[in-house]
Amino acid sequence: MSFNLSDLHRIQCDLAFATDAGRWDDFVGCFVAKALVDYGSLGAGEIEHIAESIRESQAQYQGTMNLVGTHSARVDGDRALAETYVVSHHFRADDNQSWDDQAGTHYVDRFVRVSEGWRICERTANLRWFKSVPAESGWL
Repeated sequence: MSFNLSDLHRIQCDLAFATDAGRWDDFVGCFVAKALVDYGSLGAGEIEHIAESIRESQAQYQGTMNLVGTHSARVDGDRALAETYVVSHHFRADDNQSWDDQAGTHYVDRFVRVSEGWRICERTANLRWFKSVPAESGWL
């Protein structure tokens, strides 16, 4: 079983779709058990614990859309180091105004090959930029 960018892309897309749909078991399934992650202000530690913080943070939004962009990987046997850019939109409403909270995040992931395929064993999320933009209407 080899590793290529399509493997990385699939896992990153699985994470994005799971986040947007609120499928937290699927989200955690992209990682090995007890994977160490650092999601900045959302917390650092084992994925099972941090996924709960992410779920709670997502609850304030009417919806999200995570767009997976540029990615690369370096493979060394059963391990790989990957980097991915993700642009995310988080739709919320305050009073009578809808907002699109936008973020650009650089993910650094360490992968390991397990019997089910490649999984993330370490992740660091580096927020590169953030802005809130007034929106005409909320999440449709």
